[in-house]
Amino acid sequence: MTKTKVKFITGLALVSIMGFLVILINALTGIDIGEWADGFLFVIIGTSLILLGGIKMFIKYFDDGLDDIEVAKILTIIVGIFSILVGLIVMPIRFLDSLRVPQLDGIKVIIASLAIVIIIIETWARKWKK
Repeated sequence: MTKTKVKFITGLALVSIMGFLVILINALTGIDIGEWADGFLFVIIGTSLILLGGIKMFIKYFDDGLDDIEVAKILTIIVGIFSILVGLIVMPIRFLDSLRVPQLDGIKVIIASLAIVIIIIETWARKWKK
């Protein structure tokens, strides 16, 4: 198994665990950690997308020119960066309150939709790459 595949599967596992943890905590204690969970989910997904895109190779792409695969990796990295930013803004952190705007829900939907599409395409591509 390649390092990228391991990172990708680890990211998906963390997202699943986080979702079930929110349900468990809410059911057992009645404490709603939904805002924190939303933020952490976006950060985890963003980090996974950045690792999947290969941030270390990012600079090399511009030196050698870009082909279709490299453009896709760069777009994956960009979606990952935006996901992390949205995740940090969504968390109930006091000094980030001024960044919360009504349009944030729409931005979350767009980032989540792009992440879902990238995850589906990556999963499909890895399945057929065998």
